[in-house]
Amino acid sequence: ISAFNTSSLFFGGDIVMNSPVLPNPNIFFFASASPNISTVTFNGSANQAVPGSETYGNLIINNPLHVTLAGNITVNNQLNMMSGKIIAATRVVTLPLGASISGSSTAYICNGKVSRGLGAGAGPYWFYVGDTAKGYSPVTLSNISGNSTFEVTYYPVDAGTAPAPGPYLTGTKIPLLEKVSNHEYWMIDRVGGSSAAQVALGWNVYSGVNGDALNQLRIAHWDGTRWTDTGPNVYSGDATTGMVRTTLDISSFSPFTLASTTPDNFVLLDLQLHQRNVAALTDQGIKIYPNPVIGNDITIV
Repeated sequence: ISAFNTSSLFFGGDIVMNSPVLPNPNIFFFASASPNISTVTFNGSANQAVPGSETYGNLIINNPLHVTLAGNITVNNQLNMMSGKIIAATRVVTLPLGASISGSSTAYICNGKVSRGLGAGAGPYWFYVGDTAKGYSPVTLSNISGNSTFEVTYYPVDAGTAPAPGPYLTGTKIPLLEKVSNHEYWMIDRVGGSSAAQVALGWNVYSGVNGDALNQLRIAHWDGTRWTDTGPNVYSGDATTGMVRTTLDISSFSPFTLASTTPDNFVLLDLQLHQRNVAALTDQGIKIYPNPVIGNDITIV
């Protein structure tokens, strides 16, 4: 299929390639004269499979039941996630320099790597990442000084269980950090350029953040041997959702996660009421929050 100039393609079902056996990697090949104009929209009413490795000018995801990548994709101009998630386990979503992305807490990239080329600017530049089960856990990078490429992957597991070059043991830390989260970590790599950046991490109810102890939050950075503090930060949110951002520029990149200067954060009780709610320990006792994936109302017990 060739799309030229301002052509738009709309798919209401799966894209199925019966011949050849391996999907043609150029099924969405855009003319070199207009690679950023043509648009492909996935707007089905069931989960749609995106076969093979594809390159798009503009890509719109408008499917509340999500799309699943069978290969890496590149979006040259704009990735617009209007509704539904991109299930991208082990895949890479690449947005080169000049490309833009939009998403939300219900429309993000699950369990894949997001690679963005960023130009100089204040930002923030969003990486809409998260997990299919544990929800939305975004990253922003700000205060970019020059053209650079960053890759971000979210892992909803203890960094101490990370494969090589890990593990990154959460008990190996500087004394200032009383606790380093063992619920999740983010791999943030600079793979091109030399810009520093301010780093922000987002949390949700599965992060175990104590809404009464936000002032104790820190962003921890693995320096090759231990978890260190990235310095002063600003934060907003509550126990169910929020973000914390460094106020200093970070010049080296590797694993990052949330940390606390007291033991009052990251206490998640192993308790789910019929999988409808999540229980967390706060200064005010046990609080019950709705499961962010199922979305039921709070039940008080």
